[in-house]
Amino acid sequence: MIRNVAIQVHPRKPEAAAAAKKLRRLLAGKAAVVPLSKAEILFVLGGDGMILSAAPAAAVSGVPMVGVNVGRLGFLAECSESNFELAVPYILSEKYRVEERRMLEVWDISSRIRRRKLGTALNEMLLIREGLGRIVEMSVSIGGESSGLFNADGVMISTPTGSTGHALAAGGPVISPSLPAFLIVPICPHPPRVRPMVVDEEDIEVGWTGRYRDLRVSLDGRRTYHLSPGPKSILVRPSPDVARFVRLKRRHAPSFYNIVRQKLI
Repeated sequence: MIRNVAIQVHPRKPEAAAAAKKLRRLLAGKAAVVPLSKAEILFVLGGDGMILSAAPAAAVSGVPMVGVNVGRLGFLAECSESNFELAVPYILSEKYRVEERRMLEVWDISSRIRRRKLGTALNEMLLIREGLGRIVEMSVSIGGESSGLFNADGVMISTPTGSTGHALAAGGPVISPSLPAFLIVPICPHPPRVRPMVVDEEDIEVGWTGRYRDLRVSLDGRRTYHLSPGPKSILVRPSPDVARFVRLKRRHAPSFYNIVRQKLI
């Protein structure tokens, strides 16, 4: 039996706050609400964005997440605010399986002596200039081998989980979350023959010259890092941590492809 749970609630959604009150009532006398560091399960009440925000810390702690969707899409959530009450007894009784999703981490490697970790993302890393419509010439190497130069507004490197999010909107393909792969998506490239690439899950280095002074890195659209001027390189690599999702043991549980069809097509 699960005895200790953590709860994270979207701070600006009244529906999430109401669902959190209901959840606490359901847990009363059955499980204690504790900090993430002491939890066996993490309930995340919000939309996909809230799950993306919670994922890095939950992954480091090794705590599986239960996504309760009170947002719009709910692609990563296991249940909705209308039916999560039915799921709670099964979760506390551990009648679920854990699905692991790969993550990526991003490093600023401009200084070969001192590398700086920028952070970890479940969906994607986006490198882009501050101003709209301002291109940058970038070099990309995959597994130590150059894949060439291209001009673009930016570049996105996505996990398979992120392939159904921002990367899909930018023209990338959908990738099964079980594949050990990365997706490289140039943003508005020139020449336009430069297309998205699905590559092995290995180190990807992106570099540019010192004439670009206004680049930034965004992780999952939640955390932004402004890069200092000068010749720069960032390294995207597989994270040793994985995001864990609680999936209820249901007789007719929808597959990944069923969810894609229902929510995206």
